[in-house]
Amino acid sequence: MTISMVLAAAEPWTYWLAPPLLVAELVLILGLATRYYRKVLVPSYQRQLYEEQRRVQQLPHGGMATIHQLTRPGGQRHQPRAA
Repeated sequence: MTISMVLAAAEPWTYWLAPPLLVAELVLILGLATRYYRKVLVPSYQRQLYEEQRRVQQLPHGGMATIHQLTRPGGQRHQPRAA
C-alpha cells in the first residue's frame, strides 16, 4: 500500500474536533446573552419600574389618576407593560 492510499482511507482527525468546538461556541453564545440581559436590560427595566412606582405614589386619592397625570413629559402617552 502506498501512503496516499492509507491517507485516503484514514478518518479525518477534524471529525473529533467539531463537537467540543460546537459545545464551546454554544456556551459562549449563551453566556454572552445572559451577561447582556443581566448588565443592560435588567437595570433599564428596574429604573423604569422605580420611576413608575414613584409616579404612582405621588398620585392623589390612593392611586387614582387622570390622563394628564399618566402622560409623560413631551406628550407621549404612558403604555403600561403586560406582566
